Amino acid sequence: MKTFYRQPSIALSRGRAIRPRAARTALLVALCASGPLACDADGWDRVTARLGSAEAQFALARRAELGLDGSADDALAARWYRRAAEHPEAQYALAQLIARGRVEPERAGEREALLLAAAKRGHTHAQLALAELWLSFEPPRLDEALAWLKRAADGGNAEARFQLGVRFARGAGVAADPAEALRWLRAAAEQGHPSAQRLCGAAYARGRGVAADPARALAWYRAAAAGGDADAQVALALQYANGIGTPADLAEAARWLERAAERGHTEAQLSLAVLHQVGEGVARDLAAAVRWYARAAEAGDPVAANQLGRAYLEGLGVDPDAAQSIAWYRRAAEWGYVPAQLNLGALYAEGRVVERDDAEAMAWFRRAAESGDGLGQIHLGIGHFSGQGVTRDPVAAHMWFALSDADGSDRWRALAEAALSSDELEESRKRVAEWREARRLPSS
Repeated sequence: MKTFYRQPSIALSRGRAIRPRAARTALLVALCASGPLACDADGWDRVTARLGSAEAQFALARRAELGLDGSADDALAARWYRRAAEHPEAQYALAQLIARGRVEPERAGEREALLLAAAKRGHTHAQLALAELWLSFEPPRLDEALAWLKRAADGGNAEARFQLGVRFARGAGVAADPAEALRWLRAAAEQGHPSAQRLCGAAYARGRGVAADPARALAWYRAAAAGGDADAQVALALQYANGIGTPADLAEAARWLERAAERGHTEAQLSLAVLHQVGEGVARDLAAAVRWYARAAEAGDPVAANQLGRAYLEGLGVDPDAAQSIAWYRRAAEWGYVPAQLNLGALYAEGRVVERDDAEAMAWFRRAAESGDGLGQIHLGIGHFSGQGVTRDPVAAHMWFALSDADGSDRWRALAEAALSSDELEESRKRVAEWREARRLPSS
């Protein structure tokens, strides 16, 4: 075994000065070569990290962050990232740990400083993160943020290209320019960015920034859909359902809807439920329709909740259940869905599957009427005309009949008008004008 002696601060080799760190590194290389140290990749990283190698320090930090030596240790990762202070990947990684609340910054503004340092060294992810950080400020540092976003996009960052394309499409911080938007979106899409691919599909479908081309729209939608973009899967399903850019194929539409529905897309769940209910593109299956309506309704879709109310009322795919029917109708109605408000009002007015309650019925008809629904306005007008569920008020009755455009409103309005004095008729007309003005609707 070779014998090594402690060296003075300056070692000499062939008459040239060797810096102490270089001497220590040479010594360790020799030791590893002779066998007394276990210098695998991890061991060598630990050795060279302590000697000041930024690459090795970064490698150790990553191992600690990812838990490659056991459990993840964010504090240890942060210490090594900070020791690799001039390494742009380390700067960005530490900034991300701070952003996610996994480590505390050592000083105010540390994350911003780290991102800026990495961004200046050409790190495109840091450039994008810095742009997003500055855009989140109040007020935002818009010009500087957009400059870094542009640098990241020019540097090939797909997400930056996508965001820049969206900004040109919306005119957000830049002048709206559909052609420029498509240029950046296409650049991101060609790198496999699913959302960019979907927006390219939409641009070709609608002719925004380019001549409309249904076939190219289909191709971009298909690429995004294959990449797992649920909105693109729905858009592709609509292309197949309507025969746009391809022969109509409801079965193919249903397949893409199911993929989006499984990913939690409520519009897809609702559409797939309808296809199962009517038996188009798939076999008619009322139980499957109810399952998809239920998933969409649980996610907050009022149309699906209304359909569930009907299913439980009429026993479509499930056993009839009055309580479930009322519960789902009520949920949809409370979410502001007018058909559900009318359905619930009708059930209370008729005493069907629930105890008759004229006041409750009129309360729901009123909500529909106040939303501008003509049928709700007729029902509320009838209530005021007869005094059923609300105070009898012929003037209010005439007002609601006058506002309604539903079938039968003219007959009811004439009937109410015959019961009014000239002063009452004038009061009704005044109320109609005030109601329209409050909602900024044109006078009839």
